[in-house]
Amino acid sequence: MSDVPIQSSFAFGRPQRRNIVIEAGAGTGKTTAIVAEVLRLLLGDESLLPERIILVTFTEKAAGEIADRIHEALTELELRFDSGDEIAWPIGSATPLFSVASADREAARRACAAQLGRIDSLRSQTIHAFCQSLLRQFPIEAGLDPQFTIIEGFERSLLYGEAYDAWIDDETRVHPTAEARYEWEVLLEHVGYLFLIRNIILSLIDRRDLLLDDTYDPGALDLVEHELLIAIERLRSCEADSVRESASTCAPTRRRSVAATSTRGSPI
Repeated sequence: MSDVPIQSSFAFGRPQRRNIVIEAGAGTGKTTAIVAEVLRLLLGDESLLPERIILVTFTEKAAGEIADRIHEALTELELRFDSGDEIAWPIGSATPLFSVASADREAARRACAAQLGRIDSLRSQTIHAFCQSLLRQFPIEAGLDPQFTIIEGFERSLLYGEAYDAWIDDETRVHPTAEARYEWEVLLEHVGYLFLIRNIILSLIDRRDLLLDDTYDPGALDLVEHELLIAIERLRSCEADSVRESASTCAPTRRRSVAATSTRGSPI
């Protein structure tokens, strides 16, 4: 295997205005690559305000980690400017992702000092937080109440539970129909318990984008019927093998019991 750190494989173009997407597995250096790119932007242009950069990731933890790493990197580089050391990041890496040429050192030093003073305005956030900020700016265009709130955690679970209970009550008691009764009979027959049905239905809510998409085709059973039949036959074969193995294990025990009985003179 190569001794070159994996983060060296990340390389970006040079245009000033651009969008960058990094997709990679855990531990491959995504955060390091993002920090290096932000350093390149911030130290390459002293007039660039950090709030003009938007960093979007999946989790609050990752968003906070990226912001902290950028602040730490700027602090480390500021100390190196003062000490006269080479300006490269990550510090001590044999293959740094960001470096400053000697001719640009003074400009980068001024930019580093300026950016450290306003780095708190950098926007590192989750996808849903970014979407929420857009909706806050344009609620009328989005058809939303300008004072809308985001429900999460226990509050969301409670609301889902109330909506689910009201829906069941309407389907089975308030406005029952033959079609709804048949659908619930099928669900109970195949799933067994109401709380399991609830989990299945609430998981569908999380993918309502697919349910509401008229172009989405979930496919038909005949597409996987052959594979399902093969799987069923394999399960039956495994079950039969298990029964035969169990019978062969019990047979010697039974024979020993019969032999012991006969030696005592008891009728067999």
